[in-house]
Amino acid sequence: MAHSNRKGRKAGNKGNFHGERLKLLPSFLDEYLHAAQAKKTPEFWPQIWAAYWAKFLWRVALSEEPQPDEGGAMLSHEAMMLEEIVQKAEVVQRINMMIKLWFQWKKATSTKLEKNPWAPLLTLIRKKAKKPSRLLPGWQYYMLKNNKAVRDAFDEHWPVAGKLAEQRVAYQNTIAQELFAKETPEVRRVYEEEAMDLHKSAKKEFHRGSLPDAPTDTESINKARARAAGIIQPLLQLVCEYTGSVGTLFLGAPPRSANEECFVKVYIGESGGQYSVD
Repeated sequence: MAHSNRKGRKAGNKGNFHGERLKLLPSFLDEYLHAAQAKKTPEFWPQIWAAYWAKFLWRVALSEEPQPDEGGAMLSHEAMMLEEIVQKAEVVQRINMMIKLWFQWKKATSTKLEKNPWAPLLTLIRKKAKKPSRLLPGWQYYMLKNNKAVRDAFDEHWPVAGKLAEQRVAYQNTIAQELFAKETPEVRRVYEEEAMDLHKSAKKEFHRGSLPDAPTDTESINKARARAAGIIQPLLQLVCEYTGSVGTLFLGAPPRSANEECFVKVYIGESGGQYSVD
């Protein structure tokens, strides 16, 4: 979560938690990772939530630092208005989910306990994607295939063209367009079809090369399944927020042997329901 303040570098996404809150959560990370590995996270969540709310007042926004004398002190239900009780419940539920997502995302991107099968895909997502090859107009493909003829025509006409030096490239393109226009419709159509075939082939190679190969061994697949929540839930939550909707994603796989159960998992977005169900 640290970020650089060096000149010329942009700070990354700071996330929902910072300051004192961000000091608290990482202090529980090792405990969470071991709980996740032992499949005991249901026992972990009440502990981190209790530690968080003992330290931070629900009324203080995440963007604000708590005052030293505030602690996690809260009014009792008897001293609160009904509207405050409802508001408190909503805030606590929302931030508890954020805390859950924070730990699950750290687990999904962590390499502390084991090799993460999602790592190649996560690394690719972080990188700026290159644009796929664009479709060349017929005259550009013609120039690519007949570079010498276009160059000879350019060398012949350039000395008397009366153009500025910075117009050389534009003028060469004009020469190529004129030569292409002089070809018969049948010839032009052949060049355009070849340009389209080249584009389709390049596009196919781009998409094939842009995604890493998925793991195929049983151990890596099981690890990927265990870490899926940290990958899926943040994206699902964003989709729900952007579309103003409720989203649910089902993952399932048939057993690979007679001794193995079906793998079924449900991921729920902004529905107020349980986060995941085995």
